[in-house]
Amino acid sequence: MSCAGNGFGIESNNDLLEKERASAQPKLFHEAGEIHLTLGGLCERERERQSERETEISRLNQKKSDAFSRECDGATVSMLCN
Repeated sequence: MSCAGNGFGIESNNDLLEKERASAQPKLFHEAGEIHLTLGGLCERERERQSERETEISRLNQKKSDAFSRECDGATVSMLCN
């Protein structure tokens, strides 16, 4: 901690901020010392992004699978007809 106070028995903003940081570990702070986002909020956003990525990957894989199935069906029909 920096100074214990300002000589008047009143804690400085820096001292209060350091106490807040020590007591509230799951929080992120701006350089100015303002609480920016909780880690829970960041984790929730990351889970949403991950879910969106997984949904998109699943959709693309399904499109590939559908296209492959159509190609195979066409090749099978072609082989049977020849």
